[in-house]
Amino acid sequence: MCGIVGVINNSGRPVVGDLGNGAHFLQHRGPAYAGLFLFDPVRRSATLERGEGLADDIFKPLGLLDGDLGIAHTRYKTYGSGGKANAQPFFDPFLGLALAHNGHVTNVDQVAAELFLP
Repeated sequence: MCGIVGVINNSGRPVVGDLGNGAHFLQHRGPAYAGLFLFDPVRRSATLERGEGLADDIFKPLGLLDGDLGIAHTRYKTYGSGGKANAQPFFDPFLGLALAHNGHVTNVDQVAAELFLP
């Protein structure tokens, strides 16, 4: 049980406030961890912030971040280990891909074995 919100704004106005508000209203779906990813296409910069605790506490200090598009996630740990490393979204700077998901990957061991072949 998690919450995911995404925002795109074509006017150049930062979306961090909209993501924070969306995550606030979804934090009942995941009060253990929260995170957000922002992309600023003008500056070609990406920001990833994640942490343990409520979305409100994690996102309030981020009010001045730039970015026209982003995703936010709240997590309720039902599977896997905890800790900030398991907060979402995940971001791969090499691929330029940010991802958040809701639910279980039921074949984790199979997928890991296929991805990390010797």
